[in-house]
Amino acid sequence: MASLPERLRAALPEARKRRDQARTLLLSSILADLKNREFELRHPATDDEVAEVLRRGVKRRKESVEQYTQAGRTDLAAVEQAEISILESFLPAAVPPEEIRAAVREAIAAGAKDLGQVMGRVMPRFKGRADGKLVNWACEMGPPAGLQRSGWNKNTMKVGDQVIVNGSLAKDGSKQVNARSVTMASTGKRLGAASSEGAGN
Repeated sequence: MASLPERLRAALPEARKRRDQARTLLLSSILADLKNREFELRHPATDDEVAEVLRRGVKRRKESVEQYTQAGRTDLAAVEQAEISILESFLPAAVPPEEIRAAVREAIAAGAKDLGQVMGRVMPRFKGRADGKLVNWACEMGPPAGLQRSGWNKNTMKVGDQVIVNGSLAKDGSKQVNARSVTMASTGKRLGAASSEGAGN
């Protein structure tokens, strides 16, 4: 089976042969990105490294889709969405979130005690099929002193604990949330998120 770089490079002359201008321009752009990445790496890109180039291309275009949609330019958003579909067709099938969560639980049960250890055990299992940022969210809370007054301490949570976060999602669509409160799923205990606590929903 051809490698991912080989598939990408073979797709460009095929698109030219079919006179598919949009696909030709897209593949030319991605292959230029790949060439730059290989220059940085100082070696031919592996399938995983090429997949990362593709994922970055998908991310940029998803951001453009959102911007064009907000501006009412659905025509341009449709162009970007079509390019996303083409790029995603080269990527390995995505790993279901449930499978990743199960692997995280297994890693914790096997002794992983922090995020670095969990990622070190989980990501090799999904090499080339999952983005390490897939399930990472940034949660903005109040200052340490406020958190302590709300009942937080170093033993409040451990890796693998399930929590319910109440707060406001970032307006830019990124995986960030301004937390108002956090509820421990296992006990139902609710803790305020310091400076945000008491704000409206």
